[in-house]
Amino acid sequence: MKFRSLKRVMAVVLTALLAVTAMPSGLTGLLSVKAAEPEITKTTTTYDFTKSGKWSNVTTVGAVLPDNYGIILGKTAGSGVSNDGTLRFRNGNVLYFPIKDDTTKVTVTMTCNGDKPDRLVIFGDNTKDTTYNVAMSSKGTTVTVDDIDDYIRTVEGKKYLALVSNGDIKAKTITIDEYNPINSVTVSGTVENAVQRGVKSIKFKNLDNDKAAVVIADIDASGKYTAVLKRIAGNTNYVAVITKAGSKVDDTNDANKFTLTGNSATAEVNFKAVEAPVATVAGTFTGVPDAVLKGDVAVELVPDDTSLDTVTLSLTKTADGNYTYAQEYIVPDKDYAVVIKNADDYEVTEKINKAEGKYSDVAINASKKPVVDVKGSFVTSDKKNANVTKITFKNMDTPDYTYTFDVSGKSYSVKLRAGEYETSVECEGYTAYDHVSVGNTAVSNDVYLNAPEDTSAVAYEAEVKVGAGQKFEKIADAVKYIARMERSKDERVTVVLTDDLYREQVIVDTPNITIKSAKESGSTITWYYGVGFSYYSAKKTTDGKNGSYYDEAWAVDKYYKTAVEQNPGHWGSTVNLFANAKGFKAENITFENSLNRYLTQEELADGADKNVAPACTARTTENIDVRSKAAKERAAVIYIQADDTEYKDCKFLSSQDTVYTGDAQEVSYFKNCVIEGTTDYICGDGNPVFDECTLSMYSYSNMEAVASYIVASKAKGKHGYIFNNCKIVTTSSTGLKATSKNILARAWGAGTVTWLNTEVESANMIDPVAYKDMNAKVKDAHYYEYNTHLADGTKVSTSSRAAGVNKMTDEEASAVKLEDYFEGWTPAYYKSGDVKPEPVAADYTAVDEAIKAAEALNKDDYEDFSAVTKAIEAVDRTLTSEDQAKVDAMAKAITDAINGLVKKQTDDSDKSDIKVDLDENEDAADFKDVASVGDVKVKDEEGKDLTVSEIKLNVEKAAASISEKIDAAIADKNIKGFDSKNADYYDISLKTTDGKVVKLSSGKIKITMSYKKGINAADYNLYVFHMNNNGVLESVAVTADENGFSFEAESFSPYAVVYAAKDSGSNITPSTPENPGNNETPGTTETPGTTETPDSTVTPDSSVSTGDSLGMFMYTIILAAALAGMAGVVVYDRKRAK
Repeated sequence: MKFRSLKRVMAVVLTALLAVTAMPSGLTGLLSVKAAEPEITKTTTTYDFTKSGKWSNVTTVGAVLPDNYGIILGKTAGSGVSNDGTLRFRNGNVLYFPIKDDTTKVTVTMTCNGDKPDRLVIFGDNTKDTTYNVAMSSKGTTVTVDDIDDYIRTVEGKKYLALVSNGDIKAKTITIDEYNPINSVTVSGTVENAVQRGVKSIKFKNLDNDKAAVVIADIDASGKYTAVLKRIAGNTNYVAVITKAGSKVDDTNDANKFTLTGNSATAEVNFKAVEAPVATVAGTFTGVPDAVLKGDVAVELVPDDTSLDTVTLSLTKTADGNYTYAQEYIVPDKDYAVVIKNADDYEVTEKINKAEGKYSDVAINASKKPVVDVKGSFVTSDKKNANVTKITFKNMDTPDYTYTFDVSGKSYSVKLRAGEYETSVECEGYTAYDHVSVGNTAVSNDVYLNAPEDTSAVAYEAEVKVGAGQKFEKIADAVKYIARMERSKDERVTVVLTDDLYREQVIVDTPNITIKSAKESGSTITWYYGVGFSYYSAKKTTDGKNGSYYDEAWAVDKYYKTAVEQNPGHWGSTVNLFANAKGFKAENITFENSLNRYLTQEELADGADKNVAPACTARTTENIDVRSKAAKERAAVIYIQADDTEYKDCKFLSSQDTVYTGDAQEVSYFKNCVIEGTTDYICGDGNPVFDECTLSMYSYSNMEAVASYIVASKAKGKHGYIFNNCKIVTTSSTGLKATSKNILARAWGAGTVTWLNTEVESANMIDPVAYKDMNAKVKDAHYYEYNTHLADGTKVSTSSRAAGVNKMTDEEASAVKLEDYFEGWTPAYYKSGDVKPEPVAADYTAVDEAIKAAEALNKDDYEDFSAVTKAIEAVDRTLTSEDQAKVDAMAKAITDAINGLVKKQTDDSDKSDIKVDLDENEDAADFKDVASVGDVKVKDEEGKDLTVSEIKLNVEKAAASISEKIDAAIADKNIKGFDSKNADYYDISLKTTDGKVVKLSSGKIKITMSYKKGINAADYNLYVFHMNNNGVLESVAVTADENGFSFEAESFSPYAVVYAAKDSGSNITPSTPENPGNNETPGTTETPGTTETPDSTVTPDSSVSTGDSLGMFMYTIILAAALAGMAGVVVYDRKRAK
């Protein structure tokens, strides 16, 4: 019976549900029948390059990176990609990251080891299209791309996401979240009346993306169409267009527009073709003679509205240059441009736009395109005169169009229509390298003529002079000439500079060359290239020299511009020493990169403008301040790839990356040189020795240069860097802000840097930490430092140096030999001998502390203070570390003299430390004794120190409100046997003799008391409690015997002495020194002027129920109600059954 009733109830419920679901959705307003859309899933992959292992450069396109992640090098530029603890994703390289076959949307997050907002990882393989990118950031940057179709690459049937770098990215992790929404939707439907109106296609234009291509779908004989359209982020708007003249899609109530939503793979949209207004045109076309045609002439009417069709005219020739065309249909009130095919020198400037109707005499007249003057001179590579007879300009967009002109003399003058041209000449012994862009105004364009390079051998010359009136005016030309000399490997050639200034980039790839100045004041070689800027003169090499360097032909051409990069590009270095330049020397030369020092007209003429980093000030900015922080960029002075190079009395001036010291094991020696910059201005690999050099801290014109980096060393060098007897100073350049707290070195790699006997201009010039992490950690690098000091010899403290820095001893410093760095080579500018450490001032720290302790004493308190005075006067401040034992003996002598002092005797009345003032209070009669513990010191309210003879202990009965509060707190401790009648409550304080309250600043007060009258101590447990300033009751340790008890106090306020009967079973342990009550954590000791931390034992009961128990209560009520309801149904059913 019971199961039959329940079955009847369930049947009623199911019947009702079926009835509801059977209702039309429009009626119910709740339920509708719709096919389920595919679920969008998410897959996350994190590439952690800090854990994937280190590996060297990968430069082979198609190679899989050795990190086991399946990433492929899709394209390469220069030095490729590598891993040195982070992924070195360098400029121009493209990586393919594997993705799932159904992935259509991604979110990419990249975290790096630093912050460089101008260095981007960009979707795709074009660094100029930065639509979607993530910037180099230590906190991480994220971008979501809802449709990745344009960035998918397929390799051997597998899908990959293409990402390209526009800078030296140092990525720690790259996380890719993959999603699979259906972005390509198959849309189908019917176009009503299409067949009847002769409409054979329909177009769909994306209203959300102007750059999206118009999709065309054919209409079949039954009026049906199918098209695949994009749906981005689940919502994309379209308009349908019919382009056949005389017809259109019915647009009543926007019936020609629709929106694709959701995630379904298909959609059905129907349209109706209706009559549309039309303009009919016919007429003539004239103006293009047969002689200028490059094929059959054709004329097209191209609508400005890209959704409309281009109309090709049906031409009939009537005479040379004269044609008629038959009736054509165009959309009324729309602009159509006239485009002529195979006659590029001619054009029609007027557009055709007609209202609805028929036009039979529409004349289209062509005319020659306008030409402008193009003039220039011929510049020869060998500086000789060239006999040019003809010059030809080939249109690079339409190569069939060339224009040749006769020429005589050193220049030319022609007329050309707008276009891009490549130039050639007829000239014996020369070939032209030239391009010219012609617009609507006159053009000045010099043509570079390249003579065959003379590679014939020449006789050895020990000296070659360069300068005005000399055999060579440019250093680069002299270096090329020296490369042709027949000489032994030991024969050196000296290039003598006779001028003050040489503005050129110098590349040396020939051994044993010396560059020196003939002037006592020296000569300057300067250049202006900076990383991220593009120049006409910069040409990327294809001979493995890894850079973009000055090229004279490109400089004259001024057509193509190339960006200078870190690598390839050598940071735009003024002087580049390639591997074959072994044995290079320089003497009395200033090497400069002017980028962040002054602006030159030469660089502006060379096309310098915006940097690839938006944050860097463009060089064309009006009134630019190139010395400001915003204008700073990497700009090297010298890039060393040669071994055994040396420099004497030279200066190296830039801002960032001034001197690059090598790629591997290069040995170099700098003697008495000045190196200046702000950031990493001595950097790289190799084994450079800086001997008695000056390191000059450059700065900015608009802000202080704080925490600038001197060295950024890598790890390949066997010995690394050494700075011997060098100075660190502030730049002598005027108009710059101060510099301070600079960093000696940061770990570009875990390399070695040694600082011996470094003199700093001021104590705050170097940050106390002095070393920082970069790509590597300081603790993993090898940093050594010895005797960093001021000009007067005062030693600079190194106590706060970064962890892992080695502070060398005298013996360790003396053991250093510069010859070890040379690996068997002896620089000509080096004086042989071991490194001799300069005398180091002795450490007087212990002496100073002893003197400080003596000065804190009052001489009048002692019988004889003369021994201390004599010991202090005997201190000699001129000793060095070699005499450290003598200095330590001085400190000991002062300390011994202090320990030998004898205090003067005082009267017995002064021997009592603290008096007890009972204020005639009978309840204080149990106080027996008060004594000081430790060095007791007190301060009054004004912070003045007082002697113990000036204070007294004041004992009063605690107020009733206080005793009640203590009782309540004791009750919370659950002390069985507690009775407030067997408790005493005191208010204890320290006061001056005139009644002012004071506080202990050190030491404690020991208070001894007798037991309460009428109490047999053997029958009770004894407790002492102290209520601190926060109202928290703390247990106090007690020492007791048969005569009484004592306790120590270091803060004062209410105290309670409690006697609890032993037979009451108290569950709290009596207060003892070992157990200050119930194993509680003692309350925080009160420090004058601070707030105490509340005793953790006096807190609300943690067992009190909160939200969880309330929730269970509500669940119980609900469950009961539910059970009652079910019971009601059964009871009701039983009644019916009866």
